[in-house]
Amino acid sequence: MSRHVVNASVLIALSVASCSMPDGAANEAAEEPAAPEDKQPLPEPGKISNLQRLVEAATADLVDRFAKQKSDPGEVKVLQADHVTWRSSAAGCPQPDRSYMMVLTPGVLIRLRAAGAVYEYHSTLRGPPFLCEPPGKIETPAPGNSSLDAA
Repeated sequence: MSRHVVNASVLIALSVASCSMPDGAANEAAEEPAAPEDKQPLPEPGKISNLQRLVEAATADLVDRFAKQKSDPGEVKVLQADHVTWRSSAAGCPQPDRSYMMVLTPGVLIRLRAAGAVYEYHSTLRGPPFLCEPPGKIETPAPGNSSLDAA
């Protein structure tokens, strides 16, 4: 058979096949099904999430603070570790005599228990967690359960 006849046969077969599918079905069949929007992809094995890294950094900072005071924190327990939206660039921990931008700021709230006390670490998504302690007033995050909330 000549090459032109084979090419024509292939074109005819493809034309017939595409005519037998409803409009757009050929394109849909070639695409992979979309993942549901409400499900996040699972992290790859061996990879640590950003939230987990922040919790580890906060825990290490707290243990280091106890070591500098030459005291034993005992077991450091994570009470809370959540993505939150702070009400200002102070990340929920404004300090006296400082000014902050009044903008919703995505971040993280980590609460740890050690030596019978609770320690709050705050963070924006751009920096490491820091211990939020007096003399500033500790603020609560904006309503909602995630810094990714639309509200």
